[in-house]
Amino acid sequence: MHTAIDEALKKSAEMLPGSDKTVHVFPANPAYTHGKTEELNPSGMALEQDVMVLFATPILLEEGLQHTIAHEYFHMIDMQRGTAEDPINTTLLETAVMEGKAEAFAEIIYPESKLDWIANADEKITEETKMLFLKEKDSAEVEVWNDFYYGNAVTKVPIFASHMIGYDIMQKFLTQHPNMPVEEWLELTAEEVLAGSGYAEPASN
Repeated sequence: MHTAIDEALKKSAEMLPGSDKTVHVFPANPAYTHGKTEELNPSGMALEQDVMVLFATPILLEEGLQHTIAHEYFHMIDMQRGTAEDPINTTLLETAVMEGKAEAFAEIIYPESKLDWIANADEKITEETKMLFLKEKDSAEVEVWNDFYYGNAVTKVPIFASHMIGYDIMQKFLTQHPNMPVEEWLELTAEEVLAGSGYAEPASN
């Protein structure tokens, strides 16, 4: 595990250099439930710009571990550069694109690794959910953020919608800008990424 962690950090730093990082590894508690489903239990999180926490389980595969490290490493660089400041006033769009960027970075480092929640994202994000997201994208209200993270049965917003939409926005942006280096799109605002993705354009019939 230590070798895998070290390798993932080095590969991430080669693409996006940063300051020294500390990784804390804890055994995951199977009784702990962060959200309503297993996918909402994080396998890792960036606590601050130089500190990451990983939650290890007996079934944690090396590729999943390294993918998580690359994802969280990006978040730490985001914090280090000040592009993820002021979380209290972060909008729904900024939260979604932040996750979309981190996942895009992880896929560049480990293109063979695909997470389960991404595989069926197209089926879960309906046109109605997309329109509601675009309507609420500038909201910094915790209740709105929670609806798009934990899901809302009334509005039929699925669990993890903010992550799936952020991922889709970023993938569409990279399709439109295939040669843009990570260093450049890291600095773009969420609105700039959205505008460059074409995600907000009306769906064609």
